[in-house]
Amino acid sequence: RVAPKTVFRWASVSKGVAASMVAKLEEEGRLSFHSPVGYYAASLKLPAGAEARATVGDLLSHRLGLYRNAYDNKLEEGQDSRFLRRTLFQLNLICPPGTCWSYQNVAYDGASELVENITHQPYERAVKQMLFNPIGMTGATISMNGLTRAKSWARPHDAARRPLELNDNYYRVPAAGGVNSNIKEMSLWMLAQMGAMPDVLSPDVLKTIHAPLVKTPGERGRLRKYLERLGDAEYGYGWRSYDYAGHRIVGHRGGVAGYRSLILFD
Repeated sequence: RVAPKTVFRWASVSKGVAASMVAKLEEEGRLSFHSPVGYYAASLKLPAGAEARATVGDLLSHRLGLYRNAYDNKLEEGQDSRFLRRTLFQLNLICPPGTCWSYQNVAYDGASELVENITHQPYERAVKQMLFNPIGMTGATISMNGLTRAKSWARPHDAARRPLELNDNYYRVPAAGGVNSNIKEMSLWMLAQMGAMPDVLSPDVLKTIHAPLVKTPGERGRLRKYLERLGDAEYGYGWRSYDYAGHRIVGHRGGVAGYRSLILFD
């Protein structure tokens, strides 16, 4: 039975954690969103050497110029994520970096490598130290072992409630999809994102990561039953934003085999 302490997977809601980490490091003067991403994430090799032109901000806002979900299929086959990032240069760009939006997982996880290189700590340890523990999310984890070690954790099922096999595919891109927590810890995360914990996430950091940077018209198609009230749908750094019935809504959703997640706030 699901209880308040039952642990679930966040899937792509994890992207907002990576963006928050990088924004905190920028606030501390340890990097710049405008610097070439290849300087911080050596495994990311883009077509035509574009890692020297694409910025950290382009990485976190899915503007690297790659086709959508590049190499997710190879990740799901079990291939190593850093190896896959090193081979992205074999593809063709669909646009120059910074000029179009196309959702990524393998490339986006360059953010975990970036955090590790700057903090000199494993990604999970750095996130716990700088974000989760100060927020009070002491049980949140970023690994498959973190999920299965929990006293109560949700098993994956399909829509027909048939059980699915748990795998570590998207735990191998932790910045893109690796976080686990219970609902209480996710609510603490939402409160921090709403500005309730400025000692952890300052107003400047939140303004930076939530700011709408690029329009995502395809999102309107996915939310067509809300079109009467839905205005622009845009993406910032690891967060979506919507103009909905005169309100600015910020959030993200996630999905991996057997799990779905959603976070939204006004």
